[in-house]
Amino acid sequence: MAKQIKLVQQRPNTAIAWHNADDTFKNLKTTYVSAGKLDDQGVVVSGNELIRTWTLVFTTEENYNEFLEESARLDYDSARQKYNSDNGISESLDIQDV
Repeated sequence: MAKQIKLVQQRPNTAIAWHNADDTFKNLKTTYVSAGKLDDQGVVVSGNELIRTWTLVFTTEENYNEFLEESARLDYDSARQKYNSDNGISESLDIQDV
């Protein structure tokens, strides 16, 4: 079964920039997309630009679990969470079988 992951982030104001992933993580995502393991559905930003939602759909639960163990993904999550914490950006993950 496929897994849909939504990362929802909310910043306190537009003066605070969103965290930007490094090239290592971007390349990891591209590799998964090219291999047919991931559909990167992109990002949607709210009208007031305070809420950002990124949606990823992994074709199987195995592909999702493999992605979770990737060192580039672990490094990205750690860096993003620290940046968000330091800058008052809240985040949540919505994970569903689809």
